[in-house]
Amino acid sequence: MKFLQISLPDEIHKRFKLVCVQEEKDMSEVTRKMIEEYIEKAEKKLKK
Repeated sequence: MKFLQISLPDEIHKRFKLVCVQEEKDMSEVTRKMIEEYIEKAEKKLKK
């Protein structure tokens, strides 16, 4: 497994963390899912 470090504005991080806590979801898991969705969308677009 690889680790990814990103920089976020404080306000975005605060809002993201709050939503994850409210939904009882892990921030890393939500981020992984967003990246996977982005990759799938991009790959479909590139295949056309």
